[in-house]
Amino acid sequence: MLFQGFVLLRIIPAASRKMKLQKLIKSDNSKTRVFFNTTFIIIETVFDKGLFFIINVLLARYFTPELFGEYTTALGYATLFSTFCDIGIKGTLVRSIAKDPESGSEHVTSALVMKTLLVFLSYSALAISLFFVNYNADVICLILILGIFRIGDEYRKVILAIVNAHEKFLWSSVFNTLFALSFLSVTIAVILLKGNYFHISWSRSVMAIILVAALAVIVLRGVKLRFSYQKFKEFLPHMFYFGFGTLFSNAYKRFNIVLISIMCGSLYAGYFNNAFVFFLSLFFIPDNISRVLMPHLLKESIADNKKKFQFTYEFYSRFYSIISFYICIVLFLFANDIITFFYGEKYLPAVPVLQILAFGIPPLFNINNLMLTLIDKQKQAAVFQAIAFLVNVVTTIILVYFMQIKGAAIAIILTYFSLNIMSGFYLVRNDFVNFRNIRIVLFKILFISIITCLFYFFLFNRFNFMAEFLMVSAVYALLILIIIVNRDDIRILKEILGRE
Repeated sequence: MLFQGFVLLRIIPAASRKMKLQKLIKSDNSKTRVFFNTTFIIIETVFDKGLFFIINVLLARYFTPELFGEYTTALGYATLFSTFCDIGIKGTLVRSIAKDPESGSEHVTSALVMKTLLVFLSYSALAISLFFVNYNADVICLILILGIFRIGDEYRKVILAIVNAHEKFLWSSVFNTLFALSFLSVTIAVILLKGNYFHISWSRSVMAIILVAALAVIVLRGVKLRFSYQKFKEFLPHMFYFGFGTLFSNAYKRFNIVLISIMCGSLYAGYFNNAFVFFLSLFFIPDNISRVLMPHLLKESIADNKKKFQFTYEFYSRFYSIISFYICIVLFLFANDIITFFYGEKYLPAVPVLQILAFGIPPLFNINNLMLTLIDKQKQAAVFQAIAFLVNVVTTIILVYFMQIKGAAIAIILTYFSLNIMSGFYLVRNDFVNFRNIRIVLFKILFISIITCLFYFFLFNRFNFMAEFLMVSAVYALLILIIIVNRDDIRILKEILGRE
């Protein structure tokens, strides 16, 4: 059982702990499997995200800021509407297969039927909406082309959800890597042939269609598609609960860029994108941990395994906090060096945006909303996501009007803080988790972060970028080892790795 070994560490006498853990490892290696699945997926996604990041850098350097801004505006607009193609289908499919594997074919059929219906409605809404915006003809054409690419990507996600539901993460990782490599290849080809952003858009759309068709043949040939009205009715309510949360979450990832392009122009949308891409690229860490945990813990009941859920909450909250505060420090202190190195001095207006967004990393790396899903509280999660979306819309409109792209960055921080406050309060108030230990850890890591920054400002900021980065990283890591890491952490890590 998931994390059973960890729970035993807390509730059995030390004298018998070693013997029981050894027996558990032999009879059930799920905790080790979860750890290595998580690690493997993170490594794979770092590679994939790195490839897409390279694509963004290549395009930013290849195009002028004005042309890159138009391309970014079109991609952001198409992505915003593509969020309506997946109102919880992927999450509901994983949940349904995990809880009712005997009816897997019916659940897959229900997911594909809903996906196709939503694709048609979403693309139609996208096309109609273009009559009411003041974009130029090139941007409108780009939006329609990139809308096709986004539709292909949405089908890819729902087909890979079938693979992930059966915990075959290697296959999904291989295809994701192939997906990213293919787009990098066609991007480089277009640049070498001196093509324009229409060539980039068409090549991505065609490649997406080819790859998704191949994936569908490989995955669905082993699935006998059967439509069951009864299973479809069971699928829909959970889909909408998952869906509203997913819809609102994806919407406020792209709403800012679209609004900036409308209020300030596509040039500023490009500046904002080159800072925001660092923020977006980090979603893979909480998303991938969710991919691994959901197929396991959705089979469990918090009423029967409360200690297991509590340990999961504390373990991943500590992990998130250590990583997120470090990333926050790096992005804030070295924003100028990062933007200049990757994009060049012509994109320096993105520097203050990246510095502001750095403070949004800790609230982004939060397990509260995932815990609501794991304890089957999708309805509450959807409500909190809806409120957070309203916060995002209102604060973005107001702050962009007064502060332009800096205001959009502040709105993102306010959005994620409000989301985590609501979900965390709900979990604690209803006694699903205890926050006391995590609160102490958060204060310690905040203290470590402040000390690290003080070292930088008073001692380190006189060297070159690489030396400063290494010194900041060393101080942060050393303080974490001294103040945060304890013997239990080391013992748990050894047991996960199967070592004495």
